[in-house]
Amino acid sequence: SRVLQQFYRPTFIIGGEDKSSWRGSGRSIAGFDLASALRECDDLLVRHGGHAMAAGLTIHPENLDCFRARLNEIVRRSLKPEDLQPPLRLDAEVVRDSILAVGGQLNLQSGGAPVGVKADDTGQVVEADSSGRRSVYVQVRRSQPLAMLAAFDAPVMELNCTGRAVTNSAPQALLMMNSQFALAGAEKLADAALRRAVARGGFASAEDPLVEVRLPRMTVWEVGTGRVRTAEEVVAQRATATGTQDAESSEWVNYEPLRFWTGSSFQAGATLPDPQSGWVLVNAQGGHPGDAEHAAIRRFHVPASGILSVAGALSRPAANGDGVRARLVSSVHGVLHEWTVVSGSVETPVANLAVQTGEVLDLVVDCVSTVESDSFAWPVVLGLVGADGARLGEWKSESAVVAPGTDPGLLPAALTEAWRLALGRGLTAEERVAVSAFVSEQGEWLTGAGKGRAADVVRQILVNVSQALIGGNEFLYSE
Repeated sequence: SRVLQQFYRPTFIIGGEDKSSWRGSGRSIAGFDLASALRECDDLLVRHGGHAMAAGLTIHPENLDCFRARLNEIVRRSLKPEDLQPPLRLDAEVVRDSILAVGGQLNLQSGGAPVGVKADDTGQVVEADSSGRRSVYVQVRRSQPLAMLAAFDAPVMELNCTGRAVTNSAPQALLMMNSQFALAGAEKLADAALRRAVARGGFASAEDPLVEVRLPRMTVWEVGTGRVRTAEEVVAQRATATGTQDAESSEWVNYEPLRFWTGSSFQAGATLPDPQSGWVLVNAQGGHPGDAEHAAIRRFHVPASGILSVAGALSRPAANGDGVRARLVSSVHGVLHEWTVVSGSVETPVANLAVQTGEVLDLVVDCVSTVESDSFAWPVVLGLVGADGARLGEWKSESAVVAPGTDPGLLPAALTEAWRLALGRGLTAEERVAVSAFVSEQGEWLTGAGKGRAADVVRQILVNVSQALIGGNEFLYSE
């Protein structure tokens, strides 16, 4: 390995004491497959084995000159002159400044007081502020070397400062995976990529093919508005329908999402009443219906087949008006249950409801005849058990009303923009395949068991990809 590092050439060291056979061990550089090269020299070797980067062999001493000549010929055929230039690991200061730069956080101000350092809650030495100053302006304290710089071989400031070493060590990888600086850098890179994707309208640079992205449903809940169709309407629709029913929808409910987020509720637009949808809104506890065509709807996508139960109570505090009506509607069976309350509260229990994977259940609340003081509360808890009685999950309706996450439609363009920001190029065909698989795996993991493990699944996926980019060899090394 030391010979390889000094000369940066595919290297074999061969020796022996007897004249019948000698043994050797080899190491390679990126782009040259040692095992394949040895297969081309099979007639000169007693035995050999290994893989692309390391191999071993046994050879008769009289074949050494022929073996050397043939191996050199294979190397000349396989490698270009630029392949024989070793990649240079960026200096510690350049690594830190590059992470700040790709996320748009590098402060290029010249001069001024140094940035202080401090120990964080884990004992790691970090900057005392988040000004993003270049590394040359970070205070140097022999007793408190900045963790980011120390890990990547910043020189030790002693009386006699030795030459700067270049290492490749586990602490560097751990720092890029776990340090707050690296995590914050990945988040800033992801946000910068998203801004560029938004500015391009969801399209990447013209020369970059988009990554194919397959994401699972981000959440089991949706909120929207619409109305319940009558049985006659459903029959008529079936008679004229072409193709198959969309598995994500329900033929029993005319549904459209509510997309405007106020900070505490979803509604049709910025002001109420909305010109088309009226007073309809959905909040964590319930909401308010619009007119007869615009009920308040919370939609639940059944994550697994089993037996479902519903526990909750419908309440309407106002004394005036003619009340509200709540219905539980299945995409498979239509209207299952119905409750009405004028003033006060009524329990809304449902037990032993057989459901199947992908079935849509709509919790629909509309006005009885007039929309007057129809604010309501209907918090419910859905419980699901399997056919064997095993508990599969529990979902509260209040979790349907959370701040909207990043639009999944932006992810393909944002991935490409992250590549261009971090590496200065688009993705190769192989990288697009690998990233597509990674995104799918991350999506499944982050939305496992019917509930996301991140507040914004799409952004978290992009952050994870960004962290892999700034921790990769292409970012940390210069060729």
